[in-house]
Formats: sequence, structure tokens, C-alpha cells
Amino acid sequence: MMSLDLHKLPVTTALLAICLAAGAQAEVTTVAVLTAASESPGGISVDLEGNVYAADFGGSSVFKIQPDGLTSLFASGFLTPSGNGFDSQGNFYQSNYSDPVIPLALDTISKITPDGTRTTFASGLDGPVGIAFDSSDTMYVAMCNVQNVTRIGQDGVATIFATDPGFACPNGITFDTLGNLYTCNFNDGGVHRIAPDGTVSLLATLPGGGNGHLTYVAGWLYVGDRAGNQIYRIHVNTGLSELVAGTGSVGSQMDGPDLEAEIAAPNAVERNIEGSAVYFNGQGNRVRKLTLNLRRPIRPDSLRLRALSHGRVRLRWKHDSLNREGFLIETKTGSSKFEVVGLAGVKSRSIVIRRLLPSTEYVFRVSAFNGLHLGRPSERVTVTTSSF
Repeated sequence: MMSLDLHKLPVTTALLAICLAAGAQAEVTTVAVLTAASESPGGISVDLEGNVYAADFGGSSVFKIQPDGLTSLFASGFLTPSGNGFDSQGNFYQSNYSDPVIPLALDTISKITPDGTRTTFASGLDGPVGIAFDSSDTMYVAMCNVQNVTRIGQDGVATIFATDPGFACPNGITFDTLGNLYTCNFNDGGVHRIAPDGTVSLLATLPGGGNGHLTYVAGWLYVGDRAGNQIYRIHVNTGLSELVAGTGSVGSQMDGPDLEAEIAAPNAVERNIEGSAVYFNGQGNRVRKLTLNLRRPIRPDSLRLRALSHGRVRLRWKHDSLNREGFLIETKTGSSKFEVVGLAGVKSRSIVIRRLLPSTEYVFRVSAFNGLHLGRPSERVTVTTSSF
């Protein structure tokens, strides 16, 4: 259950714009061809402005691709750069992966601040690949050579967070909205879930036999099936998987509708901030985009309200639909328009709202949302607060 202070609203107009973004047809398109890169792609990350950062694992550079497709060199001098990512402050991190026979000290993670200052954030690692951050900007790294997920604090100190016999070169890594961590194997089709306490369980096994990276969107993991030349998605609650892009044939890497496009060994897979598309790379120096055709979430039902003491109310609702990333809670008084007063997580079914004004009638409603759609609002419930 969540608790929300009505006078400390975390919702921004940018979030509302994300929720109301228009839908798109599921299609694969090429956004850039990195002619200066090798044939071995590394990781991909996307910043808040929609710029894509693609590492060249077979080289030493990271390229920046603007939304209009203009490509430039972002930074160079890395050692077989693999996974990368941004923290909440806009700092860019790049893992430097070396072959196991190379001395351990060469395995590092580089940090580049928004003003371009570059430092070594962490060192003494062994095969760092994918990078993910939790809500506190603590870094989690998939460590291919030693079969674990390592946690690195803001001070650069690394500790083992999770390990499991099923890890087979853990490669991609991502969080869902509940704080669960997911990683996928490079050497087989395994995809694992890691609970906040470090407990590991096998979520799914993809048929190709070797995965690239993965990303989370609205209850689904999108995974590059590197060995099978396709992209799958896995539902995080059921573990059921379905094919979303690629014929399985490399061919000429033709763009087109999702299941008609030809994809060659997809490696990195990363969402944009809106959740309306995922970007991926593969052989042929291509960075490509898969637009997502998420369905509009159904409306929440059975909305109930209970007045609590001291200007507080508790809202409860039911919702069984997929394709959601959370819920918007709205309220109004009198003849005013509804205003968003907060968010609830993807599995939330209740919320407490505090510090309501005394002797005031409030009307509440709840809507589910994902990266493309804001669903229809629930029925309304009304409460008149008591005088204090």
C-alpha cells in the first residue's frame, strides 16, 4: 500500500505527456548505420532527450545517435566497451570488458559527467557487461566471467549481490517498477529474476540458445535472442514468452513489420523513456528501432474509498489487465477540473492520501497507464472530510 501527501505532488507534465503519447504500429526501422564501427556491437542506452548511445564492443568507441539520425563520436579509448547506462543525474557509465586471460585490473567502469569529465568509477572487476541503476543510483552490473551480479555503491566499492548455478555469462540487466532485477545469459537462453533480497529464480528460457541484453516495458521484458536472430518479450508475472520481431533469418537485414523484418544477432536492447519503442543493434553496424504497439489498459473497477482520521483517505481498486506500468490518481473539488495527485506502482491496488482540507468534498478517480496510453478512468468516488 502506498501513502501520498496531497501537498507534495510528484507528477510532472512530462509524465502526463508520456501517458498520452500516440500509439504506433509495430515495425522495425533502421535509425543509423555506424560505418566507423566494427562488426561486434556493444551496449545501448537512451537519454532523456531520446539520444541513443551505442558502444562498439569490437573497437573502443561509443557513438551518439540523435533522434533525427545524425551520428557522431561521443567518446573513445574504451576497452571492448559493452553495457552502458545513465544514472538519474545524467552521468554516463561504460563497462570495459576484457577477455578472461587479460589481467583483472583492466576490467573497469568509466564515468562521463554531463560536462564531459571522464573518470574511472570502479576497477578490479572481472567481465563487467550490462549496467542498471536502482532508484538510489546504486549500480548493478552483470559479471560474465565470474557468474554473478555485482552491486557498486556511489563510492565505487563493489560487492557481490547475487549468484546462481543457472548463470551462464549473465549479460543484460534491467529493473522493473517493483525493484526486481532481471538478467539474461549470453551462453544459453536463460532469463533470471533477482528479488530485492538477492534471491534468484529462473523466469524463462528462450529457444535460440544465447541472449544479448534486455529491457523492461509495461510488465514485459524485451530480450535480444542473439543466437536465434529474433527479439522476444517475456511477461514478468507468468514467465510466458512470445516472439515480437524477426524472421529468424539474417538475410539482408530488411526493415519492415515486426515479424517480417530480418535481424542479425541482436545484442543490446534498450527502451526509450516513453516506453513507445526499444532500440537494438546487431551485425552489420546497424542500430534499429522496434516501435511497440501496446494496447490501452482497461479501466480499473470496484473503486472504493474509506475516510481515515486527520484528513486522510484510503482508495482501493481492482485491475487485472496487462500492458500497464502503473496508475494515475486524480481528484477535484467542487466545479474544478480533475488534477493528478500521484502515482501508484504496477501492482498497487490501494493508496493513502493525506493532508486533505477539512470540511471539503473531494471526488477521486483512478486510471491505468503505460508508455503509449492512458486508460479510461474508473468510476468516481466522493468523500466529504470532517472538520478538525
